[in-house]
Amino acid sequence: MSLHTGSALLLTTLLTGAGIALTPSPDAVAQTTCTPGVTPASPADIATATAAFADSPSAGLSDTGATGAGVTVAIIDTGITTHPRLNHRDVEASAPFDRPDCGGHGTAVASVIGLQPGDDGLRGIAPGVQLLDVPQAPHGVTATLETVGAAVNTALDAGADVINISLTACVPGGSRLQPGTLDAALARAEEQGVVVVAAAGNHSAGCDDTADVYPAAFPTVISVTATEATSSTGELAPWALHPKRPDYLAAIGTAAVAASALGSGLTTTMSAPTGSATEPVPLVGTSFAAPVVTGTVALLKQLYPQASPAALRAHLLSTADPTTHTIHPARTVATALADAPTPVSDTTDPATDSVSGAVTPISAETAPPRLYTRAGWIVVALLLYAVVALSVVGIRTGRAAASAVSTGPSGNRR
Repeated sequence: MSLHTGSALLLTTLLTGAGIALTPSPDAVAQTTCTPGVTPASPADIATATAAFADSPSAGLSDTGATGAGVTVAIIDTGITTHPRLNHRDVEASAPFDRPDCGGHGTAVASVIGLQPGDDGLRGIAPGVQLLDVPQAPHGVTATLETVGAAVNTALDAGADVINISLTACVPGGSRLQPGTLDAALARAEEQGVVVVAAAGNHSAGCDDTADVYPAAFPTVISVTATEATSSTGELAPWALHPKRPDYLAAIGTAAVAASALGSGLTTTMSAPTGSATEPVPLVGTSFAAPVVTGTVALLKQLYPQASPAALRAHLLSTADPTTHTIHPARTVATALADAPTPVSDTTDPATDSVSGAVTPISAETAPPRLYTRAGWIVVALLLYAVVALSVVGIRTGRAAASAVSTGPSGNRR
């Protein structure tokens, strides 16, 4: 059994059929500007995407009333380009991760979660979230499990409620990792109630279904593989790895369009993670299945802010297809979480929890009972009047008796 340290494992972006390690080159490290290989979405592309969304398991999410408002989702990826349809903020990144999103991978992943509605009818799974950009593996830069562990800690420090990691490290099956920063960071996330979602990876040279893929293989991380966008029965895509663990989830691994890494408009492509930054590739891979689950978790976090990561993981699995494990976001959100408090709703009369700041609805069951009606108070008053009257009579009778007995000094009796 071989031993791998996290610092020795390079992470790969998840492109169909690609397993390219993000290794630096002198030119890439020195690069501070870039031209992403994005292809502007045509009106036909947008119409196709709108129709695909209407027929997808995510259709009907607007009927749930949940948008992810008040939830912060960290995107540990290649970065997020500022875009008018993405509500995001950056964390301060140290070199070499303080780079623009040249490839558009992180921006596209963020779009699946948080693309805000537009005139085109398109939206992300949870358009109300705040996206937190925690850059890793920008174009031409090496990332490892150790640096991703540091990124998880950075996300937790910045207040993340959910974390998406669409990066993988693939190791031979049966290998074990030396404990490192990522192990501790994931344990901290679990303790703080933060859900971590990661892509399961794609088939590539040296990475097949016998391999262990991290960070998705960690037990507290939700491992997400992909189905074909055209599949009506939810079979896994032939290019997607099949997780070994029984509690994996699956979602459509194709994003028809995404926010463009150029900073405006939509795109149907991103850049390949090697060579020229202008080589376009489609938005396909388990990278884009993971954020479907992440966005769904964000909606559940809005509705059930006190639910534990374990409870949310169990709910996701229980509402997924029992055979294919394909998640249906609208059904998952519409189904009440087992053993959970009443979900937060804008239609309830909220009271703020003084500890967590979460909004908890007040129900008739929790309101203090009304002990007496008006008639009840009248009866009580009459009883009190009778008691007082009897007391007065008793006092007078007692005084008369005392006068008849007492003939000497006070306190002496014959």
